[in-house]
Amino acid sequence: YPLILNTAAVSLPVLFHIHFDMHHSLYCGAGLCYSFEFMKIRPKYENEKFLYQNIFSAEAVLGYEYCINNKVKMFTEVVADFALHEDGFISIRPGIGAAFTVFRGKK
Repeated sequence: YPLILNTAAVSLPVLFHIHFDMHHSLYCGAGLCYSFEFMKIRPKYENEKFLYQNIFSAEAVLGYEYCINNKVKMFTEVVADFALHEDGFISIRPGIGAAFTVFRGKK
């Protein structure tokens, strides 16, 4: 079936960051997450339908960060979401990315 699925999510994890030296660090944390998912689907021989759902979940994060310099960091992480509703499910999302510091105030 033709399907368009979109998700908007807000999470508020509390992170514990361990720095081994100037370049390497690990972080882990947990918190709550809210997701709003909506989709348009056209089942065969039926009219197009619009469906949505709200999902509250508990979230766990584990990651590694490599600091290239004061402005650029590379990271990889795994996030697990544990849905808090009657059809509870677990979502595991691995990720890789970069973080850029645009402005850092004086210390």
